Amino acid sequence: MLSLSEAPMGHIVFLITYLSEHTADKERGRANTMVSILSGLIPLFVFLGNVLILYGLFCWHGSRRINVRSPLTRNLLRSPGQFLIKQTEDLTLDLECHTVMMAVMPLLLYSSYLSLRYFGAAAEAGHTWVIYALLGVASTVYYGHKICGLLTQRQAYRLGLDCEMAVGQELNNLMSEGYRVYHDVPGQGFNIDHVLVGHNGVFAVETKGRSKPVTGSVTVVYDGRTLRFPDRITTDYLDQARRQAKWLSRQLCEITGEAVPVQPVLVVPGWYVERARRGDVLVLNGRGDCNFIVNQWSSARLSRDLIQKISNILEQACRDVAPITCRQEAPKQQRPSEVLARIGPMGRLDKASGH
Repeated sequence: MLSLSEAPMGHIVFLITYLSEHTADKERGRANTMVSILSGLIPLFVFLGNVLILYGLFCWHGSRRINVRSPLTRNLLRSPGQFLIKQTEDLTLDLECHTVMMAVMPLLLYSSYLSLRYFGAAAEAGHTWVIYALLGVASTVYYGHKICGLLTQRQAYRLGLDCEMAVGQELNNLMSEGYRVYHDVPGQGFNIDHVLVGHNGVFAVETKGRSKPVTGSVTVVYDGRTLRFPDRITTDYLDQARRQAKWLSRQLCEITGEAVPVQPVLVVPGWYVERARRGDVLVLNGRGDCNFIVNQWSSARLSRDLIQKISNILEQACRDVAPITCRQEAPKQQRPSEVLARIGPMGRLDKASGH
């Protein structure tokens, strides 16, 4: 039996012992929680480590070219569909990244779950596998949805690119007739697919790629106001061609100080175009009928000097494609979307342009 004087001291010792053991249990609980979290992140650390190694390899390979530069001293001209080429490349990169993530995410989640099991954390939470399974299904559904959207968008871009390249190759044949041909001319928030400059005027060509039905009519009827496809009637394509032609005409007039009418042209590759009535827009199918540009719409006659001025302006606007090999040290140029919009005080090209 404890004496009355010894009883309080025993309680104090018991309380201190209890608090010490409770504090130790809490510390062990925190340590176990940290171990569980870190063990679940081990697969992620391994994945990110490999990503950093790949990034370092790319940087190292690029640094090997630091002492060489491109033999070209100026940027290149735009090709047909230059904008769509860039968009398609970006979409393909996004598609590849989403495809890799769709394949890797379930493996990362499964590896994380196995790490938790190995360190004993998953055994304490019996429903941990359900959470990981739901995360795996959710990631698969998310990336699958994104991939389907990217595939659809890339197919549309590829169709447009094929059509622009086909039309551009047909229009290049007009160089033998003395025409200057420029592709993918950048504007303010848009681009003009092709621009031709010749003795009979300037032509702004808009290309519209539309898939054809496997069976049925492949004829589009142009009545001077609308386009009648087998499945729809539209004026959108014609309106777009008119807007772009008016914009280009206004810019060229202000820059050169002379009247420069621009004829809108709409090309629907692969479709048989039936011209029921003549309109203000020349509608072609882009296969062997581009000589309509030479034979018709010849009311505007441009002088040699004016043709050269317009060509210089368009070349400056379109020569913005930097060489992709080695380092490029060409003089800094304006953004292409600003070239045609940059008007001098007297409505002519600034002296800094060199034209």
